[in-house]
Amino acid sequence: MGRLRFTIAHELYHLYYDDNPEPHMCTLDGKKDAREQSADMFASALLMPREGILANIPEQELRDITLGTIMRLEQIFMVSHQAMCIRLKRLRLINETRLQELLQISVAKTAHEFGYSTSIYDDGDGRKDAYGDFVAKAKRLFDEEKISEGHYLELVSLIKDGKS
Repeated sequence: MGRLRFTIAHELYHLYYDDNPEPHMCTLDGKKDAREQSADMFASALLMPREGILANIPEQELRDITLGTIMRLEQIFMVSHQAMCIRLKRLRLINETRLQELLQISVAKTAHEFGYSTSIYDDGDGRKDAYGDFVAKAKRLFDEEKISEGHYLELVSLIKDGKS
C-alpha cells in the first residue's frame, strides 16, 4: 500500500510536469533517467516533506535516528520502508551504510514488534475496491500510447497482485 501511494505520486509528476509525456520503459538494471529521477524526487517531497519529517524526529535523534522512529515516520506518512529510508538518506539524516542496514530488515515483523499496523506493508487484499477505476484508467493510458506496456503491467500488478 505504501509503495502504491509512491507510484501514484510519481505518476502525478509525469502528468503535470513532463513537457511532453511519453511512454517509458523500466530498465532491468534499475537505472533511471533524469525524468524518472525527478518524478521520484517529486513523489518523495510530496509524500514526505522535509519539514514534516524533521518535526517528527525527536531532537536527540537527529544525529542517530532509531529504528522505532523510522517505523513511526513510515506510519505517519503512510509510505513504504524503502521510500522512507531513501528519503532519510537524501535528507542526509542517515548515511549509505545505515541505509543498507535498514533495507535488510524484515519490515512487517519489525513494525509489528514496535506495535504498529502492518497495513502499509500489506498487499492490499480486501481493499482492491478502494482503487476505483485505477486499472481502467491505466489501460486507457496504455491504449492511447501514453505509457508503455511494461509500465502498464507494472501499475496493474500493484493492484491485481497486491504488491506493496
